[in-house]
Amino acid sequence: IYQKDGHLYTDRRQSGQIGFSAHFAEHTPVLLLSGQRIEQVRLLIDRSSVEILINDGLYSVTHLVFPSEPYTDLRITGTGGVQIRNLRVDTLSRIWPYAPEPSKP
Repeated sequence: IYQKDGHLYTDRRQSGQIGFSAHFAEHTPVLLLSGQRIEQVRLLIDRSSVEILINDGLYSVTHLVFPSEPYTDLRITGTGGVQIRNLRVDTLSRIWPYAPEPSKP
């Protein structure tokens, strides 16, 4: 996720399986921020989707992802004086407690 020229962009080049479409991982603007500063970012990540909520949900984006293996790490980087003031990681409970684990390829 990055901001440039008043737009929010996403980058899925390292999200897992991307070869099924030449356009899937392109850097394309997903939101026009209308001059708003990004004050808060909330990420909801599960096995096959990433939900991005900006400024208490004023803006939101959902992306499907097709990981080659389960995600185990989260990396946050910034440029241009970006400052993280508060970082919290929560684990969500499964909504299907008896669903079988997905099989590995």
